[in-house]
Amino acid sequence: MNLNLGCKMRKKDSMQALHDEWKEMATHLSKKVPEGYIHDKLYDQLSWLKKQLDQSESLQEGELIFSYFNEVVESFNQELKLDISSQFKKQ
Repeated sequence: MNLNLGCKMRKKDSMQALHDEWKEMATHLSKKVPEGYIHDKLYDQLSWLKKQLDQSESLQEGELIFSYFNEVVESFNQELKLDISSQFKKQ
């Protein structure tokens, strides 16, 4: 396997991990967070993040999307006051 192909595969796996964690956050938000200010704030952040995820795949951006993703995860964990075992994972 050449080096470029290996890097592309790792990026694809990393992006899939971001999408998977995004889906878990979206599910958690829709099923466990009551309507209100925090729900709306996190929904807006998730919507924005989804657009960034989709756009980064087409633009081949890497590091920036991980920074965006980790900011949203941190916000989720803090706003929802999740205990360590329930926290969403930064990438």
